[in-house]
Amino acid sequence: MKKKLILSIALILALAVVVAVAKNTGTKVGQKAPDFKLTDLNGKQVSLSSFKGRGVVLNFWATWCGPCRSELPDFQKEHRAGKKYRVVTVNLREDKKTVQNFVKKGKYTFPVLLDSQGKVGSLYKVRGIPTTYFIDKDGTVREVVVGALSGKQLRQKIKKHLE
Repeated sequence: MKKKLILSIALILALAVVVAVAKNTGTKVGQKAPDFKLTDLNGKQVSLSSFKGRGVVLNFWATWCGPCRSELPDFQKEHRAGKKYRVVTVNLREDKKTVQNFVKKGKYTFPVLLDSQGKVGSLYKVRGIPTTYFIDKDGTVREVVVGALSGKQLRQKIKKHLE
């Protein structure tokens, strides 16, 4: 009887810890950004946690999306300038060859991760593209922007949240 009571209490405490950790992880401002692992265009597995200690501009996009295409040159510019942060993009639901051709033509050098099944997009609750998350060096979401950013807006948000 005593063992069952102790086991029950331990189970309840463990569940409470899991719930508390889960509540602090998510895609809302102030929450820890969920970690994920995706493959880049070179076939290398990349996780969000691999950028720990640096801020991350995490952008979800697609090649067919006009607003996405219009903001990518500014993301490239910030990628080159970024010392304290990284620009990381996630292409949603497109095949590797299409994305490779698009990236090559645009001469983009920022990391492009492939979410061909949309699992990370779902994890991040992406409802429209482009969507950009500004994640600080501690992994906390500082701002979420749905829609295209101008170069000036992108620079201001990076300066505010990541530098």
